[in-house]
Amino acid sequence: MSNAVPHGVLYDRPMTSMQFVIVAICCLTNISDGVDIAALAFAAPVLVKDWGLRPAVLATLFGATAVGLAIGAFFVAQLADRFGRRPVTLVATGTIVLTMMLTALATSVPQLAALRFTTGLCLGTLAVTLNVMVSEFANARWRNISVAILHSGFSIGTMVGGLFAAVLLMPFGWQSMFIAAGTLNAIAFVLILFLLPESPSFIVSRRDGRTLGRLNGVLSRLGQSQVTEVPAVAVARGKAKVSALLAGARRNSTLLLWLSQFVFAVISYLLLNWKPTVLVNAGLSPAQAGIAGLVSGIAGIAGHMVAGYLSRDGREVRSTMIFLFMLCFALLWLGLQPPMVGGLILAASFTSFCNVGVFTGLLLIGLTHYPAAVRTASVAMLVGIARLGAISGPVFGGLLLELGLGRDGMFIVLASMALVPLIAMYFAMMGWRRAPAHEDVARVAA
Repeated sequence: MSNAVPHGVLYDRPMTSMQFVIVAICCLTNISDGVDIAALAFAAPVLVKDWGLRPAVLATLFGATAVGLAIGAFFVAQLADRFGRRPVTLVATGTIVLTMMLTALATSVPQLAALRFTTGLCLGTLAVTLNVMVSEFANARWRNISVAILHSGFSIGTMVGGLFAAVLLMPFGWQSMFIAAGTLNAIAFVLILFLLPESPSFIVSRRDGRTLGRLNGVLSRLGQSQVTEVPAVAVARGKAKVSALLAGARRNSTLLLWLSQFVFAVISYLLLNWKPTVLVNAGLSPAQAGIAGLVSGIAGIAGHMVAGYLSRDGREVRSTMIFLFMLCFALLWLGLQPPMVGGLILAASFTSFCNVGVFTGLLLIGLTHYPAAVRTASVAMLVGIARLGAISGPVFGGLLLELGLGRDGMFIVLASMALVPLIAMYFAMMGWRRAPAHEDVARVAA
């Protein structure tokens, strides 16, 4: 059908200034989310001192956030396919404002645990909806770059969290971290409320008597030309959105994508939690390990952008495979690098560059290889699977250390594991070439 838009209503239209503003708002929201995640980590030393918490209790608070993230990504985020991207994003952001402010007033561990779980629930939801919103408001030329910019926001957010900690913790206490994070989220909430419309692709996918009017209203706000009829759009058959991801010839490629995401997430979150310890054990001082973390953060932002650039024009799978291959090399380098400060920092930074490149690539695949009606479900599964890796990765790292593996042995194991998603992506690519990405969806005529 000539007016079908399986990739999204705005996919073939030029970008307007308002669309760039929307991408910027989503990026700011993701920066806020990065601060939210970092807030407890930076506040923890002061909190432990003030409340006399044991490490096991602190681990429970971290765990509450991780569980909330997984549930939010797997289940809550999929409400965006039913009620809309905008309302779900707005409610999640507004709830975070509330939980952050209440966290600053908490007086007991159960209160903190409940608030961190709720915060994680909303963060897991936003990790999905923000990706979908950006992908549906950007056109073909800017989509992957825009998603990469969005992902770099999270990395910037963790760095902003460190800045807040340096300025606020000593004079104002651990509560100041959550007040600052809540304030940043409040700014994002106001911008979403007044400037962020509903996704045109979602409006078209819902099709009712008001669709044409709502669509033209959003197109007008974006500075786009209006339409005289509702475009056709790819929608999933039936009500089970997750089962639609496994429909027909796309099933094997989807399962391979999920396998890749899980194995990669185990590696990624193991690095996130254990890399500073590994670097100190390799001979760096804590201050030098902090410098490595800062340089790695900058390298990570570059990795997001390069991945977005290389993924343009439908090259998402190829770009991800390139980054996975480089990640294998980077892990071997970090494991076998002699204990020289410069070499260790450089190896750690290159590992971060490759790591975030894979992260961006896998989510871009989930965004671009599925139709609008199941796009949220696709990203939700990928983010949820990543959260499972966030839980199991640190545990696996501790197990490797308990087994007595040195830095070389540990990173040889990780490099070998990275071959699994690399090979899986190759066979997934073969499957997608044989079966169109939007196969097994019904087309709703105008």
